[in-house]
Amino acid sequence: LITQEEFQQLFSNLEEIIPIHERLLRTLQCVEDLEPTEQVIGPIFLDLLPRLQPYNKYCLDQFECLRVLKKVEKRSNFNNWIQLVSSDPKFQAEQTKLNSLLIQPMQRLCRYPLLLGELLKHTPPDHPDVKLLPKALEELS
Repeated sequence: LITQEEFQQLFSNLEEIIPIHERLLRTLQCVEDLEPTEQVIGPIFLDLLPRLQPYNKYCLDQFECLRVLKKVEKRSNFNNWIQLVSSDPKFQAEQTKLNSLLIQPMQRLCRYPLLLGELLKHTPPDHPDVKLLPKALEELS
């Protein structure tokens, strides 16, 4: 279907990015179980910031990724495989386009400042995150 080199060009360093978000998810799930007054999100995102370094490579590789994707999409065997995978009920209709899936990590990164901004708007003035969220938001922006 695709060569090892094409695979690397398409998926870049996703193997470095996925664990970042798995860790973030686990950490947020732990916080979710706490009392609302103890649910502090700011430090979690401050801890996340230094771990986002792999995004530099992933974002820089996107032009090459799109070039390779256009090339492999011209192959009927690749398209047949994509259709087979897309017909799996686990995939939602809007997520079956490979180019949409490949851009999701960058879109996720862009959504974090929006998320923190919304959290800050709805955080009570006496909550510890009132001081921590702006710092995380500033460093993410």
